[in-house]
Amino acid sequence: MLILADDLGYGDLGCYGQKIVPTPNLDRVAVEGTRFVQAYAGNNCCAPSRCSLMTGLHAGHSSVRNNGGALGAADVTMATVLKKAGYATGAFGKWHLGAVGTPGDPGAHGFDLFFGIDPRSGGSETHYSTTLYRNGEPEVVAANQNGAQGAYGDDLFTAEAVRFIGEHRREPFFLYLALRAPHKPLEPPAESLNEFLGKFEETPFGGDSQVGACPTPRAARAGMIAHLDRNVANVFAALRETGLDQNTLVIFTSDNGPASAGGSDPAFFESSGGLHGLKFSMYEGGIRVPMIAWWPGTVPAGATCDLPCAFWDFLPTFAELAAADCPETDGLSLVPALKGDLAAQRRHDYLYWERSGEQALRADGGKAIFHVPTGKLQRYDLDEDAAETNNLAQQEPQADQRMRALMDEAHVDHPNYPLTGGKPKAARRKKAAN
Repeated sequence: MLILADDLGYGDLGCYGQKIVPTPNLDRVAVEGTRFVQAYAGNNCCAPSRCSLMTGLHAGHSSVRNNGGALGAADVTMATVLKKAGYATGAFGKWHLGAVGTPGDPGAHGFDLFFGIDPRSGGSETHYSTTLYRNGEPEVVAANQNGAQGAYGDDLFTAEAVRFIGEHRREPFFLYLALRAPHKPLEPPAESLNEFLGKFEETPFGGDSQVGACPTPRAARAGMIAHLDRNVANVFAALRETGLDQNTLVIFTSDNGPASAGGSDPAFFESSGGLHGLKFSMYEGGIRVPMIAWWPGTVPAGATCDLPCAFWDFLPTFAELAAADCPETDGLSLVPALKGDLAAQRRHDYLYWERSGEQALRADGGKAIFHVPTGKLQRYDLDEDAAETNNLAQQEPQADQRMRALMDEAHVDHPNYPLTGGKPKAARRKKAAN
């Protein structure tokens, strides 16, 4: 089972240092499971990150490298792999990888059931959708008609996920719950907003071309995260009630770092957890995310894992656990790490990201960011400088050259996502691991 938050930062949970917004349920999951402290999203914004999550390919090889793209017919997803292995598959919430009736439709990529917002949508519309989609068919939400806000989207997606657990409790299943909180617009249910009204000094947000005004954005964002925490608790309660808690792996994470759009104030909440950067940034705050693994009796309880890993590791991990055939990916199975056996865990030579003329690479305890249009390189020692404050580029030319060479190795040109100044390469995939 995979639960994905939307724009939740590395420091937005209590178990990752959050002091303002309580998240007792996810904190309990961390106590009962393992907290990963060097886990990375697939990219620094929604669609390319989710593409890496589904396909096991980093952005140098994937078919979606920026928002607005969609999966193609040739893409193989984790749902396709698990369905072939006999798993029932369900996705709920936000897809953002292709429209209904196109090759990017979730139904074309292994999901028996999809229920959520328009699958092509990036999720900037209201959380009180008037229409949702069930396996490609529009479904009117009666409680949200004529301006009413009677049914909060994440509540509906969670209820469907709980129902899916109950219906498939006697067979293997893969559940992907892609919640929308705390992505803009900032509009939690009233009861969750009321928990935080009056607790913070507020600067009203006047609205923009995508979302409306929000008079209390800090309280609203806090309420969304608190409500997210409660929805996650409902999923774990369903696993316990059905007796599936001892044989179900659950991974909770976020698609990228925290956003400043729609009135959000990640600096106030220290949402990046002391890291530099936000969503859309290749700095650590844009791509390092919370990740908690839970599987009582298998995943060590109360443990912390510092293994560098990324979204493209999930597909080979799930394939190994399901004894399924795995396509070629950029990932490594995390099964040994999940079981607490780091000595047996294979490790990446490097982790790689790219988007909109920027490349980033983590290797040798360091991190490099290359701005293609200007040719400027930044390099940091993450072991000593996780906040990326001291740029070491040009101090050690050999280290700079190695980082650039690895970036060149990782990148394969895509006609829809050119790197400015890049030269075409053969359409091949080079694995970024031993």
